[in-house]
Amino acid sequence: MTTRLKVVFSGHRYPNVHTVSIPRFAHNILPSFPEVKTVISTRANENSFLTPIAKGCPKVESLEGFSPNAKMMRRLIKIVPNLKSIKIVSAVEPDILEKFSSFERLRSIDLRAPESATPTRIHEYPRFVACIKIARKILQSRDHPQLRIHYQPFAGLLVGPWKIELDVHASSFQALPGSLFSEDISTYASYLEEKWAFLTPITVETLRLASTT
Repeated sequence: MTTRLKVVFSGHRYPNVHTVSIPRFAHNILPSFPEVKTVISTRANENSFLTPIAKGCPKVESLEGFSPNAKMMRRLIKIVPNLKSIKIVSAVEPDILEKFSSFERLRSIDLRAPESATPTRIHEYPRFVACIKIARKILQSRDHPQLRIHYQPFAGLLVGPWKIELDVHASSFQALPGSLFSEDISTYASYLEEKWAFLTPITVETLRLASTT
């Protein structure tokens, strides 16, 4: 599938696409979207995305679905210096999160709470509390900062996830409606190729490539 996608997109450019949501095997198509600003990873190998971003996506400013580690952070600071928004979907070490202070334009951070955590039990997870404090400290000096915590406390049950927005300048909470991975997907044309939904990025601003199964 990786080779097929690379062949399909090779030599093509889609400057109208500003948001790309793709799985781990599709990272090689990113240079076809030179104006992309938001890259959404779906179960991706994060480091595999950085090389194609460096080659052909100089305007990336928002990353969603990534799980940063030390190796990734060393490259990320160089490759995406204008990062404004990051959505982290798994546990992150406090020392890794501190490195995001190097991004001068960063103003939005989304963190995922540990499984089974709730706002009233968050004190039971001291490492995550430390991450919240670090994120607040990073954002306090930024314009229009946003810090959101995503909860899914009952794994495996039919209980929808939700998110809470924290005031980085105070201790109050404000509940916000929405799902864990809310998407802003514009109208698009699509066709089916075998078992995969391939969304044609001709007149749209968003490409979303995902399995139909």
